[in-house]
Amino acid sequence: NSLFRICVTKGWIKEWEAPKIDFRNDVLPKSSPVSQGKPDDFFTPQEYYTIEKEMLKWAEQPRKFQYRRLAAYYYVMLCFTTGVRPGTAMDSLRWRDIEAVQTNNDFTANLIRGFRIEKPEGNDAMGEVRLAINVPTSKVSHYYSIGLNDAFWKWQEYKTKWLLIAQDLAEIQLRRSKREQVNVNMTFNENEPLFKLPNSYHLTGTQVSKYFKEYLDYAGLTFAEGTDDRRTLYSTRHSFITDMRSQGVPDAIIAEFTGTSPEMFKKHYGHPKVRTEGHKFGNYSKERLK
Repeated sequence: NSLFRICVTKGWIKEWEAPKIDFRNDVLPKSSPVSQGKPDDFFTPQEYYTIEKEMLKWAEQPRKFQYRRLAAYYYVMLCFTTGVRPGTAMDSLRWRDIEAVQTNNDFTANLIRGFRIEKPEGNDAMGEVRLAINVPTSKVSHYYSIGLNDAFWKWQEYKTKWLLIAQDLAEIQLRRSKREQVNVNMTFNENEPLFKLPNSYHLTGTQVSKYFKEYLDYAGLTFAEGTDDRRTLYSTRHSFITDMRSQGVPDAIIAEFTGTSPEMFKKHYGHPKVRTEGHKFGNYSKERLK
C-alpha cells in the first residue's frame, strides 16, 4: 500500500487506480461486478445519440436471448438518462420506486436539460416530465434521483416492450410440452425488480455489462477517441455527470441526485478536462495569456 501511495504522490497513477491490498489474507479485495472505469471514459452526446438509435436495432435482431438484450438496452438507456449507478443501485429498483412527475417551470426543469430526443407526436402538452426515482440500495444507502426528460420516454417504451415480451413468452409456452413450460407474468408487480422479465429472469448489471461490451465492440465505440481506456457500462453514469456539468448544473445538485458525497464528487469530477473544457481556450493566444 505504501508503494501505491508513492506512485499516487509522484503522479504515475491516479488515486482511484491504486488497489487496497489486505495483507492479512494476502489477497486483493473482490471487485464490483460492474467495473467503474474512470470519469474520463464518458460518451459524447453524439455517441449517445448513436447508441440510443443503433443499439435498439442491434438488440432486436432475432437470436438467442433476444428479450434479455432488449431489456439490457433499456437498462443502458436509463443509466444514461438518470445517472443511477449500474449494478447494485439499478438492480435494486422496483416498479414502485419510479414515478413520473410533471415539473412545469421549476428550477430542475429549466436548468437540467440533458440528452434530448424528439417527443412522440401528441405528447407536447405534457411539457417537461421527469422520473422521480427512489433508489433503495446504493453506496450511500438510500437516496432520491431524477430522470431526465428522455428517461421518462424510455421508461414508457420499456413498459410497452415488457408487456409485448410477456405476450410472446406466453405464446411460446403454448407450443411447449407441460414439462418444459415456465410461468409467465402478464402484468407488472410493483414490488418486483424493474428488470425482472415476465419469465422471472432478473437481468442484472453483470449480464447487462456483457451485452453492452458486445454492442460497443460491434459498433466500434469501445474506446474513447484518442485513448486506450476501455469504456464500460459505468461510463454511462460518467456521461450523465459530465453532460450535466458541461451545461452548468451546480455540482452540489448533481452530487445529490447521483447519490455521491460532495467530497467524492469533487475528487473525481471537480477538475477541468481537456475533452470537455478545452474549447473554452479557443479564443486565447499565447500573447493574451501573458
